[in-house]
Amino acid sequence: MLNDRTLEFFNTLCDAQTSGEIWAETESYFSKLGFDTVTYGVIRSDRGSVERIFSNMDPSFMRHYVREQYERIDPFPGWIVNQWQPFLYSRETTRTDHLKDPVRSVSLLDEVSEIGIRSSMLFPFRNERRDYAFGLNLGINGERDALTDLIGEEPDAVRLGAAVAQCFLPGMLSDADGLTFCYAPGPCRNPLSDREREVLFWLAEGYRNTDIAEKMDVVVATVNFHLNSIKTKLGTRTREQAIATALRRGIIK
Repeated sequence: MLNDRTLEFFNTLCDAQTSGEIWAETESYFSKLGFDTVTYGVIRSDRGSVERIFSNMDPSFMRHYVREQYERIDPFPGWIVNQWQPFLYSRETTRTDHLKDPVRSVSLLDEVSEIGIRSSMLFPFRNERRDYAFGLNLGINGERDALTDLIGEEPDAVRLGAAVAQCFLPGMLSDADGLTFCYAPGPCRNPLSDREREVLFWLAEGYRNTDIAEKMDVVVATVNFHLNSIKTKLGTRTREQAIATALRRGIIK
């Protein structure tokens, strides 16, 4: 049975209308439980290849991850495919000698530790056909004992919250290419154009659409077009949500 916190989380996700809202609510839920990062991996079970990674980790690190093709040596995709039970990872205690490229894999894990993720709880899932494996990874800037204590404070909220999230997170794949928190193998690209980022910048400065049109030397209809495109790509419904999402993702400063 869902507790009150998890039931509210479920109902909120049911009401979510965009992928951006699903992800924002998932981040918020686990952040309130005390986790520092939320990462969701989508893996092809037959090949063990990474299809998508959704994460609120530092965007600059995630771009570095894609650029260095770390998905090829990241041990987490393998753990997602091969593990059937929740898996507690700790940089200090988890074995790495069995990995296919232990030198690069250890280097990656050291980099992750340096940016503040030293232990995490991985929840693996399968779809009905089992051709895809999914993993929800909840990280903290603390050692294994700290993570165990954190989960022990509200174990049902963590475990059931992960199960609830898994009911909704796969739906983000339908518009994954337009999400700023989604990363995939290959060139990393910002989903917003230069003009869209300029519109967002002026919006964040408090300017109205008519003022922005004057600054950009375009008609107001063009600003409205860019704004609608921005909201679609960021998975938001209002300009305020778009600004908040862009600031959180580092798209604008």
